[in-house]
Amino acid sequence: MLDKIEANYYEHFFSSLDKRNSISTKARETTGLELGNVVVQANLGILEKVNYIRELFETGRRVIVIANTPYKAWQLLTHLKTDDSFQKIGVFYNLNSIAEGNLEKVIVIDPFAVVRGESFDDIVFFDAPFSIDLIKEQLLNSPATSKIHILFERGDLRYNFLVCRQILPSIDQLKAVYNAVGRLSAGKFTGTFEINKLMVLLRDQVGINMHIAGLKNVFKIFNELNIIDYYIQDELLHVKSYFKHNSTFKLEASPTYMLLYLLKKDVLHFYNIFPTIESKFIKNMEESKWI
Repeated sequence: MLDKIEANYYEHFFSSLDKRNSISTKARETTGLELGNVVVQANLGILEKVNYIRELFETGRRVIVIANTPYKAWQLLTHLKTDDSFQKIGVFYNLNSIAEGNLEKVIVIDPFAVVRGESFDDIVFFDAPFSIDLIKEQLLNSPATSKIHILFERGDLRYNFLVCRQILPSIDQLKAVYNAVGRLSAGKFTGTFEINKLMVLLRDQVGINMHIAGLKNVFKIFNELNIIDYYIQDELLHVKSYFKHNSTFKLEASPTYMLLYLLKKDVLHFYNIFPTIESKFIKNMEESKWI
């Protein structure tokens, strides 16, 4: 199940990545979050979180659960799949793809999900978002008619960091892939390559384990740096042309690299300020604003 969740997650993640630049807490006029509609469940274990969601699902209210990483989503779905009512739960990887109809139980595995309409009575934030700006956008744009349930905690952010590690190639990985393609093509850097074989080569001969999402990002970055022209079809990498360059990767010229780098930076920043944000939220529970 995890492999399928990961594959779908990363496919939709990259198609929505540019949303990160549009995140703004000024998306609508607002006087702040109505804290009377917010329930914070701190320090719950995974089974307690799952049971909390089960109870919400059993109320008959329209409930949407937002999961930000495939790993926390996998934990949730693994526990829920034994329920008799599991088939009645809609699972989506993009908020915009939620089917029209009478779905009352929805899990969306989308870190960029912002529920603005009044389609749901309860909005559950199961795990931590990728940045403080994202959670502000999600909370401040939640409809006043919806009850907000915050289940995430600081420890969840290690899974966000894991996502960043999977998709953001390091300098060593960029160099290793570049050299591996050079060896496989006898120095020509053009041709057709099996992505899985390339991953095995990197692991066995260079000692570098890469997630396939991260490996695909390497080629996207190379393309943006005008090193190669390529396309991927049926898990085959087709390098159509190669342009010589010096040994330095000017990564600031790659939009993909910079987006992923800033995303990782946001996760670390959120982790560092989480205790301050949490205490501020608790202190202001009787006021009209959180942050």
